[in-house]
Amino acid sequence: MTRQFATVAVLALAAGLLAADRDAGEFRGLVTPGDEGSFCILNADGRTPVRWADDTKVVLSVNWRQLGSVQGAIRHAIYCLPQTVEYKLPTDTWYARKTIRPREVEDALKAASEKKEINAFGLAIQAKPLADHLPTKAEPYFAGRFRFAGGRGKPATLTVGDKAFEVRMRRGQTTVPIHGLVTRADCKPYVTRARVTGRKVGEVIVAEQVSITPVGDQAAADDPKLPRMLVIGDSISLNYLGPLRKALAGKVNVHHPPTNCGRSATGAQSAAVWVGDYQAKGRRWDVISFNFGHWDSGNTKQAYQKSLETVIASLKKTKAKLIWVTTCPVPNGNEKAGELSAAGKAPGRKSGVMAKYLNPWAAEVMRKHPEITVCDQWQFVKDHGSDLYKDWWTGDNVHFGGKQADELGKLLASHAMKVLGK
Repeated sequence: MTRQFATVAVLALAAGLLAADRDAGEFRGLVTPGDEGSFCILNADGRTPVRWADDTKVVLSVNWRQLGSVQGAIRHAIYCLPQTVEYKLPTDTWYARKTIRPREVEDALKAASEKKEINAFGLAIQAKPLADHLPTKAEPYFAGRFRFAGGRGKPATLTVGDKAFEVRMRRGQTTVPIHGLVTRADCKPYVTRARVTGRKVGEVIVAEQVSITPVGDQAAADDPKLPRMLVIGDSISLNYLGPLRKALAGKVNVHHPPTNCGRSATGAQSAAVWVGDYQAKGRRWDVISFNFGHWDSGNTKQAYQKSLETVIASLKKTKAKLIWVTTCPVPNGNEKAGELSAAGKAPGRKSGVMAKYLNPWAAEVMRKHPEITVCDQWQFVKDHGSDLYKDWWTGDNVHFGGKQADELGKLLASHAMKVLGK
């Protein structure tokens, strides 16, 4: 080998390694079928094949609240669906490691000593034994025997040596990985979301670890003779979801993504996962209603409209009839909305913000897509401000219950039936 050729070969190898490093990372999406020995994840980037390696680890990732009533099994209730997925615990002895930042060691040890308590944020649970360990700056983690909570609202415990600490979630709600509880067989198409850590080789991800979360089967209880409707929205949509389903019972199969859909930027990233594998048998959508507004009440017009356009582009691929649902008002018990900030941001969830900013901004987008019909829930709440929503308007809670939620559900149900030509 000549020196020149050797130099070229070394440089090529280095370039290949750098390219491989760039392709290493984390990939998230809905699990869909793949070839034998693989599966695919579906997200905003499309459908990407994932290949199992001999040493790929499979982890169950569930919300901390799902561990609150463990009695021999983890029962994962599916959000927005009357479904529960059960994972039996094959052993009574579990272990956990709770990682913290080096600068937090002193405070964590103090809380553990004085309150006998550990924050569950950063916790990982496993069946494989771990040596007892209290954190140091050099090795900032707790480790020991873990006991699941015996009932909802009760804390779990982590025992390090002869010291038992209550384990509670004190910093928001998050998912907790559980190692040694699931296998590749639990990574099921259509009903599982996956977070894949690995390296892309060409167009294929070689998985080092696959963290799965069950999201339920949207088609399980469907009447195959009826059209299918997907309702995308935040907690307001959850307020009227039950009444909507009741109004369309026997007429339309109604579904909601297994989450609060939040802000429009979340929709731009997640719409492809929410609509799922709509080309598969029994998973086609006939009508999709969607709304984003309350979570965007502090957004800019440019960012909001850009996200809405991205969402619409994803939804149009399904060929479903699309319904934009206007954002319901913020009642007058809240501070009155002022002007845009210097950065062009709306003033937040304040009275009048939807009429002044969010709904007009959304209307501009919808006018570019005349095939999208509009269900004007905002106008409905305003029109009935002297009767049905009189008390609601004087309060400060944006949510709806009882007959107020029922009527919003019936309004959307009527609109959906018209769109479907029923």
